[in-house]
Amino acid sequence: PFHLTFLVYSKEQCSRDGTMGTLAVFWNQPNSVPQCLLSTLQTFEWSGYPGSVQGKDLATYILRKSRQLKIATISIGYGLDPQQKLKMEMDVKFSFRASPTCKRVFY
Repeated sequence: PFHLTFLVYSKEQCSRDGTMGTLAVFWNQPNSVPQCLLSTLQTFEWSGYPGSVQGKDLATYILRKSRQLKIATISIGYGLDPQQKLKMEMDVKFSFRASPTCKRVFY
């Protein structure tokens, strides 16, 4: 069996001029929940969280389904104004999570 305990999701890219950007997120919820989310995932890191509707859906899906999750660290992507960043953080931070002890860290 597959025992995924650590998941890193990076959506940042470096452009030719050396500046950082964020790639788009394309997300479709699966028909069934992957077993690793239900039973083994403990750490989730997302670098370059874009704040899109699909990005929020993916992040909240992982939080809602990961029963063993201990920490979720999300780095918000570049180029967003402070108001947008705060709204995105609040949307994810106050969403339901399967693991009541999961610590959520945003930066």
